[in-house]
Amino acid sequence: MRTARAVYLAFGLASLTVLTVAAGLTPSAARLGTHTQLGLPACGFLSRTGWPCPSCGLTTSFALAVRGRFADAAFVQPFGFVLFCALLAAIPFFLYRAARPVELSRVFDVDRTVTLCKGAFGMYVGV
Repeated sequence: MRTARAVYLAFGLASLTVLTVAAGLTPSAARLGTHTQLGLPACGFLSRTGWPCPSCGLTTSFALAVRGRFADAAFVQPFGFVLFCALLAAIPFFLYRAARPVELSRVFDVDRTVTLCKGAFGMYVGV
């Protein structure tokens, strides 16, 4: 059970860390490029083609959503807003599970996880 507690706590803290980092960023007025504040390079796909890649706007979406600008976040990158909501919901879930752990196999069923990942990927590609 100690391993389960550590895994739940790590997932909860990782989710909280992502949202904390997003809160420290200033959303780009151009709706793209907020990630460069983290020292990451500009999008190579965008610079080569002039078209945004499927990931363009994710960081900006998080930075907007953490400020409560949900409509703007969903407009900039709909999937980013969905991910933001998932992480926001994950924090209390994982911290609760760290305090009251259950076997990891009850929460992280491989088949269910693969199905969720396929669905998330489908949403990501479809947006």
